[in-house]
Amino acid sequence: MAITKISDITAIDLANRLKVDTTDDNLDELNLLLLVAKNYISNYTGLPITAEGTEPTIDDYPDMIVALMVLVQYMYDVGIEDAPMNNCVKSILDMHSVNLL
Repeated sequence: MAITKISDITAIDLANRLKVDTTDDNLDELNLLLLVAKNYISNYTGLPITAEGTEPTIDDYPDMIVALMVLVQYMYDVGIEDAPMNNCVKSILDMHSVNLL
């Protein structure tokens, strides 16, 4: 099955992308990183994770998949607290930000 939106992504997909074993410990960590990355994207852009009416969500922008994958890879390799903001990720998220002040 092709991944066409963020909600399609599973811990198994992330494990395959990162080329790590699908042990329970790895999948638990990847599920946590998936949740953290979704929340980060939602908080950064102001777009909700799930639909709350007719407003767009992070699922409506396929390029968010790339941003999520890169974020997860950084967090997996470097750590959640120390993951730097990648310029590609920042550009993608900035394009879809709705909470500009």
